[in-house]
Amino acid sequence: SYGYLEDCSKTLKYYGQTILTAQRLEHCTNDLIHTNLTITEIAMKNGFSSTKSFNREFKLKYHETPQVYRNKVRK
Repeated sequence: SYGYLEDCSKTLKYYGQTILTAQRLEHCTNDLIHTNLTITEIAMKNGFSSTKSFNREFKLKYHETPQVYRNKVRK
């Protein structure tokens, strides 16, 4: 039925977005460790719409801000 297909479409869109965000965050962690780019530059380079959205997603996954993460891994 149409309702079922619509539900499937929404579910696939959600999981696709989740996978994309996870891949973006992986690239960001690499940039945080191996480059001197600013947090904003890293966010924009990896497809986040703003530093705010990048910080929010990063904190959800890693439970700390990108700057704190960078400082810890670079010590």
